Order: sequence, then structure tokens, then C-alpha cells
Amino acid sequence: MARNLQFSIDEDTGRTVVRVVDTATKEVIRQIPSEEVLAIAKALDNMDGEKKASGVFLKQKA
Repeated sequence: MARNLQFSIDEDTGRTVVRVVDTATKEVIRQIPSEEVLAIAKALDNMDGEKKASGVFLKQKA
């Protein structure tokens, strides 16, 4: 169970990314934040400054 930690900066969002990698297979076992979260962060960064509603987030009251 040889594993390695890799730290990097995501170029699109500027966020720190940590990956747990199997040293034998080079397979990424776990990534924090996940690719999905990075994609959401990138989409939110792209929306920054836009005045129109995109329908991505809705605020509801019960």
C-alpha cells in the first residue's frame, strides 16, 4: 500500500489540489477538492461580474 501525496494549484481556479496517488499504478485514489467541485468553482468564477440570472442557484424559503 505505497501511496504518495501530491500538492498542486489548479490553473483555472487558483485553488490548492491534494491528490492521493498509488505509487505502483500512478492511479489517483482520492482528490480534494474533486474534479466536480473544481468545475463548479470555475463556473462560479466565470459568472463573477455577470448581471444576468443564470438559473444555477435558486434561493427558496419554506
